[in-house]
Amino acid sequence: MKTFNKKTGFTFTEVIIAIIIIGVTASCLAAAVPSAFITTRKTENLSKAFILASKYLETIKSDLSYKSEYDLAVAGTTPPIELTSDFTDNNYYTVSTEIIDLETETIDGSTVATLKEIDITYKKTGDSKTLANLSTIIARPR
Repeated sequence: MKTFNKKTGFTFTEVIIAIIIIGVTASCLAAAVPSAFITTRKTENLSKAFILASKYLETIKSDLSYKSEYDLAVAGTTPPIELTSDFTDNNYYTVSTEIIDLETETIDGSTVATLKEIDITYKKTGDSKTLANLSTIIARPR
């Protein structure tokens, strides 16, 4: 009768290789997590800047729908809208606004702008990189 002397289990080499594979996988995952958090934070800043810029632009458009306010918005100045902390996220963002007269017309003997472009730029306070830049064209109300 034959007897088998078969040992069961893993060899030392197999265990070492498994530990190396698990270690490499864990280190790759550990390196990816901080990068994901940074990307999430950047995306959050961009989204918030665009939401606030859109809100500010809609407020400007609404306010300039009246002739008296429209005529006060002169090229080279900022709109006659108070820039509150609601639009800057408590001064987390710096907002610059530019008004450009695209067309003028003589109405009742005086030249007035009949078409204006409004440009809004959002930057993180203390940073020179533009996060959001929105533009719109507004015609003079009749």
